[in-house]
Formats: sequence, structure tokens, C-alpha cells
Amino acid sequence: MAKKEEPASLDAGTDKMLALITESANFLNQGISVFDEDFCLVLWNERLVEILEFSNLTFYRGMPLEELFRYNARRGEYGDGEIEQLVQERLTLARRLEPHHFDRIRPDGSIIEIRGNPLPSGGFATVYDDVTARRKAEQDDQVHREELESEVAARTAEVERKTQLLETTLENIAQGITVFDDDLITQVVNERFCELLDFPVDRFKKHGIPFADYMRFNAERGEYGPGEIEDLVNERLEITRKFEAHTFHRERPDGTIVEVIGRPLPKGGFVTTYSDITEHSKAIKSAEDASKAKSEFLANMSHELRTPLNAIIGFADAMKNGIFGGLGAPQYDEYVDSIYDSGHHLLNLINDILDLSVIEAGKLVLRDSNVAMVDIAESALRMIQPKAEQKSLAMERNLPSDLPMLRVDERRLTQVLLNLMFNAVKFTKIGGAITLSAGRSSDGGAWFNVNDTGIGMNKDEIGTALSEFGQVESTFTRQHDGTGLGLPLTIGLLEAHGGKLSIESTPGEGTSITATLPKDRIVSG
Repeated sequence: MAKKEEPASLDAGTDKMLALITESANFLNQGISVFDEDFCLVLWNERLVEILEFSNLTFYRGMPLEELFRYNARRGEYGDGEIEQLVQERLTLARRLEPHHFDRIRPDGSIIEIRGNPLPSGGFATVYDDVTARRKAEQDDQVHREELESEVAARTAEVERKTQLLETTLENIAQGITVFDDDLITQVVNERFCELLDFPVDRFKKHGIPFADYMRFNAERGEYGPGEIEDLVNERLEITRKFEAHTFHRERPDGTIVEVIGRPLPKGGFVTTYSDITEHSKAIKSAEDASKAKSEFLANMSHELRTPLNAIIGFADAMKNGIFGGLGAPQYDEYVDSIYDSGHHLLNLINDILDLSVIEAGKLVLRDSNVAMVDIAESALRMIQPKAEQKSLAMERNLPSDLPMLRVDERRLTQVLLNLMFNAVKFTKIGGAITLSAGRSSDGGAWFNVNDTGIGMNKDEIGTALSEFGQVESTFTRQHDGTGLGLPLTIGLLEAHGGKLSIESTPGEGTSITATLPKDRIVSG
């Protein structure tokens, strides 16, 4: 009796186990099916029926795989073709009992990821997952990456073109220029530098030469006067590692007087210009009173030569205005204009990219101080007024007398307002109006608002304007240069203060941009 009852007990146990597994599988987000060695259905869950829309098919234990294939073929799941041929093709593949993993696009466009693996005892288990949304997101990401790569490539080509122009300019200006990184290793050195200071070109006009090698070469040939060579070198290295701005005149042993102007770079290192001012210095010494105005001019101009780009722009500006006489051939005027404009454009681009990189890296350091909210607004208005007057724009203000004191980085917050008002001036036609307003927020914070009667933007164009390098395209806007970084920079500077930016705009009517600051930036009021 016991032997006769044992198989029934095993069947009951198996049924109970399968029921338990099926019940558990119904909680999964993936569809599951298991077929035995005879390709008959052993187990499935409700998610399988839902994903593959088998609501009109009655599943039962022992259902042949062939029946399932035939049902799918009839409703077009496998595409066009003879029903039986489609069924037999899939049965042939199934009988191989090979692991498989693929996506199947259903007639309704949904995408099902199918993973199947053979079982040790025969048959196979398959998992079905609806990955439609995931595949769409992956496709969108790929398109975005390709667009971004294309944009980066275009920008890179533009930077390379302008860099080549600047490199050509560096080798043709009258000043020597060097750039050292924060490890005091040369990054840029032009031939004029070697000529002015008598450095062998083949040895010192190279990238990667330590600053100490230049100092040691000078010390060995008596440029720094008497003393131990290494002491003279280390003394200058110690001063240089402070990365402080400096301007001085050095008289070389042969009587040549070189003006040296050094400025630290934002990310470490420094840039230095070298000018032969021997004749000019002699003239100043012989007629100091008569040349005072010229000396002040040179000092002011020297103060502006903060980077090689500023040097190029300054010299191009001097040549454009014929400060020391005409250039001769008319073509030179055109070349100088190109150098000047390209230098300004690239300088703005580099400054914007550097600022944005610092913000994105989370390394922006705010130098907070207490400043009146109205003072920031008035300062920005004064700076933008000349540009507004050039286009006959009405600059209006709405600045209540009870505006509070703020705890902010004054320069950065002023930059925010300048960016917003510069865009307003840029995109407002002649005779339009711009209004700067300020006030307190209902949550205890504060806000600035710039409103213009310019060309306005639609929703898509606002998104473009807020993206890095995004520029709204139109006949009017393409008359103006721009990097497309103004608003992203503004947002970054505001967010560094805990603030945010909002835009409302209507094409043909104008734009209203509001910059808000949180209440913890309020000092009083």
C-alpha cells in the first residue's frame, strides 16, 4: 500500500511546490515561463500574460510550446509568413536548447527583452521583461551624446582655429611672452622672449622646461650679479612660488632695459610679458616732466596686460588706433581688426568656460561681504548704461528705498545682473525699454528682475538659451556674437548663493528674468 501511495504523495508535493513558486512569481515585474523536456508548459506567472497580452489564450499545465508559437504567429508577433513555417522555425530553434538573449519588437511597438536558458533536467526557463521605456531612454541618450559630441567637435575646431591665429600672433608681436604652470614648467614661450633675453632658441623655446633652468642659465652668465649660483636661483624660485602679480624693469649687463610684467593665472602658474624699453627709458630719464603723461599711459596699459590674450588685444588696439603712426598697407588694418576681434572673442569664451568649469567642479569660492542690495543694482545699471545709450534704449528702474543688506559675493552677484542686462540690451531693438526691479520675496528672501521689450523667446528657445553653448537662432540674434554661456554662468553663480533663475518670455513682446536669493542671504531689513 505504501509503495502505491508514494507516487501520489510525490505528485501532490510537486503540485504544491509549483503552486507556491507560481504564487511567488506573480509578485515579479518580469514574465516567466518554464517548459519541460517535452516542451510542455510547467510554470508561468501573471506578468507573462500581461506583458505579451495573452488574455485571450488559456494557459494550462502541459500546454505544448507549439501551441503558444502558433497563437503568436497567427496574431502577427513573428511578422509576415506562412503560419506553420513560422511555428516550425521557432520549434527548431527551441529544440537546440541553447541560451538566448534578444529583444523582440511587438506589432504595437513595445519592446520585450527575452532571456532563455536550458534546464539541467531538460526543457528551458525564459524571462520576459518590457524594456520599451528603457530602450527609448537609451536611444535618446545616444542621440544626445552624438549631438553633444558634434557640438564639442565644432567648438574644438573653432578654438583650434583661433588658437592657431593667436600662436601666429605670438610669434609676430614685439613682446616676449612666457606661460608657466603651477609646477613652474613652461607651457608657452615665443621666439621674441629668447631674442630679448639672449636665451638659445634650440634649448629654451620648448614646452616642458623648468623655470629653474632659465634662472640658472641667467645666474651663470651674471644676469643677477655676484653670488652663489644656486642661492641666486633659489631666491628667485621662492619669490616666484608666491604667484603674485609683479611689474619691474631689469637692466641687463649689456645695458638693455627689459620691462617684465607677470600675472598669476586663475588655476595656478603665471603669464609674463617682456618688452625692450631701453630707448623709451632713456627718453624718460632725459625728459621726465615732458614724458609723464606717456609714462602714466604705459603704466595703465601695462596694468591691463594680465594674460597673453590681454597682451595681444592691447597691442592690436594700439595698432588699430595708430598710436605710434599708421601701419602702411591697408591690409594691415584689416589684419589688426581680425586679431583684435578674435582676441576679444576668444578671451570672453575662455573666461566663460573657465568660470563654468570652476562652477561645475564645485570649486567656486564666494568672497562674501555685507553690501546694500540697491548698491549692487545701481552699480550694474551704471556699467550697462553706455551700451543701452548706443541703441537709444530707455533704462528704467524700480528700486524701493527699503531694500535690505545682503551677505553675498558682490562681484559675482553684480556679474549676474550684468549678464541679464547685457542680454536684454543685446536682444532689444533700437528704441526699446529695459526695466531693473528688486524687492523682497514672500519667503523672506530677495529678488532682482530684468524686463525688456525685446524679441522674446518661445519655450523651446528658452531651453536652448539655458543650455551650455546654446544660442537662439534668428535673423536678429545672429547679428551679435556670443558664446552661449551667459545664462548657464548666471544660473551657476546664483545657485552658488543658494538662489535660482526663472524666465518668462513671449516671442515678439519681450522677456522677464527673475533672480532670487534665499532668506539666509539677507542681513537686515
